[in-house]
Amino acid sequence: MSVGTRPMTFAEKESICEFRFKQEGPFWHLTTPGMFQEILFISDDDFHFGMSSTAICAAETGIVIYAHTLMGNHVHDIVSCTRDRCLQYMSRRRERLKRYLKSLGREVDLGAFECEPIPITSLKMLRNEIVYVHRNGYVVHPEHTPFSYPWGTGAYYFNPLSRSDTGVLYSSLTYKAKREIFHGRIIELPVTYRFKNGFFFPPSYCKVTEGEGMFRDAHQYFSLLSKNVEAYSEEARRLGDTVVLTDEEMYPAMQMECRKRFGARRPAEISMKEKVELARVMHEDYAASNSQIQRILNLDLQTVSSLYPLKARR
Repeated sequence: MSVGTRPMTFAEKESICEFRFKQEGPFWHLTTPGMFQEILFISDDDFHFGMSSTAICAAETGIVIYAHTLMGNHVHDIVSCTRDRCLQYMSRRRERLKRYLKSLGREVDLGAFECEPIPITSLKMLRNEIVYVHRNGYVVHPEHTPFSYPWGTGAYYFNPLSRSDTGVLYSSLTYKAKREIFHGRIIELPVTYRFKNGFFFPPSYCKVTEGEGMFRDAHQYFSLLSKNVEAYSEEARRLGDTVVLTDEEMYPAMQMECRKRFGARRPAEISMKEKVELARVMHEDYAASNSQIQRILNLDLQTVSSLYPLKARR
């Protein structure tokens, strides 16, 4: 960003972002509780359906998507619309998913595929929510970075190369191809919708550029994406997510906690009593799973499971 021939100041960039936040809201985080939902999307075809269903339901209900990620058993969407539109959108997604699974002969309980829209009340919160959504696939799948996970918008933020090949216009597809996308009756879609690699091209139905505009610049986005451990953990506790930090992120955080709490350099140097205390910190403050606590602190899994039995299966 620049003003005339000089770069914008920090304050000027923040002021513009705040203006955009106020103009383009209200914003909401829509997510379904994965811990209570059996696996929904298994094959690439399932994920293709899930991605295209996101685009179709957005068009049907008139919501505006800024960021989204599709996981195996839950979804995350950052949207702008009224609360009622949020509920309509999620209801449409559930109905389309139900019909799709039925067409495959799969009996899946969708009782947990629902959500209460979470209002996003500040620019800082919006930034953290977008970043959290874009980290989801990377945290769960070690073969991906936040910029390579294909099922969502994370690969397109501040990554112009990913938007250079835009696929084909949906309107140019054959009637048969459109029927395969919808798995039923075809509806009219916005002229901007494009199709690529088996699903709708996210930048053609999501406000990726506008989402980028909520950050001062690419440096701020990347810094939040890679370093804001406390925000990820706080968000996970609020949403009830079970996987927040990778082991590579969790271990340095626990080294810091060891120095702060026990004057030790690393978990291996503290006593068993102190490890139990650190396990509590990992569980309560960092939303760590039992298996992650066991790996990082080198504790017996049975011991960890006895401390937190409800997490034993994660």
